[in-house]
Amino acid sequence: MATTFEVFAGRQPASYSSLPTKDVEILAGESHCRTCGEVVEPDPDRFEWRHASGQEDHPADPRPKCRYCNNDQGIIHRQGAWHDEWECPRCGGIYGFAIGD
Repeated sequence: MATTFEVFAGRQPASYSSLPTKDVEILAGESHCRTCGEVVEPDPDRFEWRHASGQEDHPADPRPKCRYCNNDQGIIHRQGAWHDEWECPRCGGIYGFAIGD
């Protein structure tokens, strides 16, 4: 399996972002529900998320996921005056983008 340093070596981070600071294995791309922790997937027919197991007792609500290592545990969201950012405690990467005027 590839690691963050292997995949992102030599790349330039986008504005308000920074590349990973820890060399960790990149996880599988599964998304999990904030409410129950089960795997969720996009439902292309309804343009929303659904539980992969078919569970319907609550709406599927995917956790935010790191764009570098695919971690969805403990992602920290911050709002700045000019940008929003998500920081991953697992790899140390920050994904940010400008919010405009």
